[in-house]
Parts: sequence; structure tokens; C-alpha cells
Amino acid sequence: MKFLVVGGNGFLGSHLVDALAGIVKETVVLDRREDPFRGRNPLVTYHIQSVPSAELCERLASEADVIVYLACGVRTQDQLCDSLEEIERDTRFLCVILKVIRKLSNKFIYISSGGAIYGESTGGMGSVETDVCKPRSAYGLLKLTQEGYVNTLLSSSCCRYVILRPTNLYGPRQNPISPQGVVAVLLHKAIKGEMLTVYGDGTAVRDFLYVTDLVSAILLCSRAEISGETFNVGSGTAITINELIDSIRSVSGLTFNCQYLPRRRLDLSSAYLDVSKVKRILGWRAEMPFDRGIQITLEYLYKNSGFFGR
Repeated sequence: MKFLVVGGNGFLGSHLVDALAGIVKETVVLDRREDPFRGRNPLVTYHIQSVPSAELCERLASEADVIVYLACGVRTQDQLCDSLEEIERDTRFLCVILKVIRKLSNKFIYISSGGAIYGESTGGMGSVETDVCKPRSAYGLLKLTQEGYVNTLLSSSCCRYVILRPTNLYGPRQNPISPQGVVAVLLHKAIKGEMLTVYGDGTAVRDFLYVTDLVSAILLCSRAEISGETFNVGSGTAITINELIDSIRSVSGLTFNCQYLPRRRLDLSSAYLDVSKVKRILGWRAEMPFDRGIQITLEYLYKNSGFFGR
């Protein structure tokens, strides 16, 4: 079986590619840039182009048995008015691939968002797949728009497809100096002895998912005889930012202070998922205990502290 991973040099992509390299016949990565945190996997074929040509996209897509689409040039805190060109470029790129595979009988897995796409989780319950999506951010709008293209172009095609909506990912290789990825950002600041910045009072609720748990869900979808389904993928556990900070203190043994700033306009007070559907249909559940995931991520950041400018 041949996999094409679009956006395979990112945080999630690098973990997926490593898992695939040992179990499938061929793994191909299409990305705009090199992986900033490691070298290339010698078992993987890479195509790196800042602006991938339509011809290359069409050829790689037509040759693959399974396509996993991770590419996204918009970040969670990007303003909509500043992101319109990137949204258009990203969506045009996706449609090039969709137009090819809708005539084929391969498998397409689109990685959406389980936080930004829904907006606020209401009623003290996690968001379910049938909830009305009310994205606040450019990132959430991009994901919702692209889900629409996937459903519209593939629902009456030969191509089997699945949409996954993962919650907040964390784990090794997540960029700790990026404006997103709160676990890596806070751990990095704690290691450096810096003040941890919290927006709001720390009671905002999130659902944190270890990166390899999402990889296992992707692999399960690639083998499952299903199509046209959308699944939330999360830990199923609501954790406040203050509880995250307590876990960092407990696991690391570090001493640090926090500063609480006003909540930003795009920040959600509650964003976590109901994952009963993916458990019921696919038999998937998150395996990594939260504190253990924090420990592994902490060890990675210690080991690579020089790279991130400690």
C-alpha cells in the first residue's frame, strides 16, 4: 500500500510518516518546506516545493492508495482579514487533489479541527459531530470550508473518505516558540525559568490529545471499510489551563510563576469533544495518560533545548 502525506513535514505529519515508514510499502511526503526539527526519514520519498505544481499534485495523488491531508498555512490566532489569500491558496491546493481522486477508488483522510471549527462547547458537554459549527478564527473557517469541499466533491465519487476533527495536540516536535501549541509553549518557558503567560483566569477548558494517539486513529481509518464519516478525535477529558499548569509543576518539579493577562478575542472558554462516535464505530480511544505525555514532551524539550534557544 502506498501513502501520500500532504503536509508530512509538520508536527503531526512527522509522527505519522515515521509510523507509516515501518509498516507500508511506500510513503511519500508532499510539503512546502523541510522539517525544521529533524532530518529526512531514509525510508520516505520527499517532494519539497514552496508552491507545488498542479502537475506534481495530480501525479502523486493518482499514484497513492491512501492520501492523508494535513497541509494548512493558517494558524489558530491569525486574523481573518490577514488570512484571506492564504485561505484561498490552501483551498485551491486541496481542490487540485480532490478533482483527481474523485475519479479514483483510493482513500482520502482529511484532518480538520475539533476545537476551532465548533466554537464554544456549550451546556457543560463536549462538542458532538452534529453540532452547528461556529468558528471564530480564520483557522476554523478554513477547516470548515475545506470540509465542505471534501464532502461536496467526494460524496458522490468512487473515492472513500473520512474527516477527522482532532482536539489540541501535544507531544515531541511541537514547536515551543510558536504562537500555538500551549503545552509545548508553557513547558519551554518553565524549562527556561521564564514567567508563564495565561490568557484569562486559567479556567478555560481544553481537551489535550497526545500526537501518537491521533496517528493511531489515522491508521485505523486507513484500514476501515467506511466512507463519508466525520469523527471527533480527542482524549474525552476536559482539563483547565490551571490544571495543565499544575501537571507541569508536578511532573517537572520546576518552580515558576504565572502572569494572567486578559483573554484574547479569539480564545474560547470551553473547547472539548464528545468522542463516543469514534469509540463506537472504530473502537478507537486515546491511550496516553496525560501526565505521562507531559513527561515525554518535557524530556524531548530538555534534550533539544539548545535548538530552541535556551
